[in-house]
Amino acid sequence: MAKKTFMRCRFCNGEISGRERTNEHIVPDWLLKHLGISDLELFPTHLGMNADGSEPEFISLEEFDADNLKVKSQRKHAAKNLLLGGICANCNNGWMSRLEAECKDSLLSLIDKECSLDKLMPKDKFKIARWATKTAYCLNAGSNYFKIVPDEHFRLLFSQPKLLPKGCAVFAYQSEIWDEPIFWTQSRSWTEVHSPRPAEELGDIIRRTYKVLLSFRHLILLVAYCPTEDNWRFQIDPDAHFMLWSWQRACGISRREKEFPKETIPLCGRVNHSLGLNDVAEEHLSAVNLSKRYRGRKIGANEPCWCGGGLKFKKCHGSIYGTSGSQA
Repeated sequence: MAKKTFMRCRFCNGEISGRERTNEHIVPDWLLKHLGISDLELFPTHLGMNADGSEPEFISLEEFDADNLKVKSQRKHAAKNLLLGGICANCNNGWMSRLEAECKDSLLSLIDKECSLDKLMPKDKFKIARWATKTAYCLNAGSNYFKIVPDEHFRLLFSQPKLLPKGCAVFAYQSEIWDEPIFWTQSRSWTEVHSPRPAEELGDIIRRTYKVLLSFRHLILLVAYCPTEDNWRFQIDPDAHFMLWSWQRACGISRREKEFPKETIPLCGRVNHSLGLNDVAEEHLSAVNLSKRYRGRKIGANEPCWCGGGLKFKKCHGSIYGTSGSQA
């Protein structure tokens, strides 16, 4: 007699069957109702520039042409039917529900622009970053796009409630003019990469990266990942990326040599594409979240936090990690 096989939960990896199997609303029902789009008809479309629907690892803004995008697949369903199966009841009704409840008020205030990003407390920044990461992972797993988030990142999100995967960063942006109720993009393409590595080696690294952008009315969230070997770090635009969370040394600050053609690229596209990667020597990049004097030792509770927010470590990321063990 053949051995019965069980589906495993994407997050905890536990066996699930029958009543233990649930469907997760990728966008929470309370958020859909708040936006008034529960019955809105969505057309999730997988677009790519290559014949197989994929994107090149590197693409300049000059090369980008929406008319050249090819449709690989398209779905049609109501927003309330944007679901992810294969989630166990313990995860769905446990830590995932608690995370949504903890973030709900802050998220709605940001979405409606009743609160600005710079008014968020460190704990709230991390909770929203974790919610955005969970939502981005569920979206990638449940959508008609390449599965760009590795399984181990799902597992870590479950097993490490005070951390995100190493190499991950979460950014936010609030806009007065952008008010689409819901929008998202997923990709591995980068318009700006600075590295002395040969193209073949660079391509292997880029294919392990991912970016998932989520937009709800006035709030844009961007979850990005890059392997943390060597000197890799994100290159951010301070006008487009408010850092909610990142690993130490994961971010640098820079200005693009060329301004985005704002008339032709939507706001979400600018937030997405203005995030770059940098692998050059450290002296050519201004660190935004770690002073040289902190490297190789733990940060004291009363020292300035490595994130650059201006608070003491114990009242900033120390309140997330615990002051006994920083990430320095």
